[in-house]
Amino acid sequence: MKRWFAVHTHAHGEQRALLNLERQAFESWLPLYHRTRRHAGKVERVLRPLFSRYLFVALDLEAERWRAILSTYGVAGMVSLSDSPMPVPDAVIEALRDRAGDD
Repeated sequence: MKRWFAVHTHAHGEQRALLNLERQAFESWLPLYHRTRRHAGKVERVLRPLFSRYLFVALDLEAERWRAILSTYGVAGMVSLSDSPMPVPDAVIEALRDRAGDD
């Protein structure tokens, strides 16, 4: 059964880690939000990660080779307890997905 797990990325490496995890066929999700940024006299809206340095991966620990995630470019590690990754409660992921928009 697939559960969601939190993946810790390198600083500003969320997009890089997401791309590399998807290339390895891992189901990944990076929640983003729109932020207004002012720079050099211009105002623009940019997408930023909701949780800086974190994204989520859906895994079946019994059936998938999850340790490959640890050596993925852009990934610093996984949120874990001792030697095994800790799943994020389904209610948390559902609440985040319900509040996330299509864009």
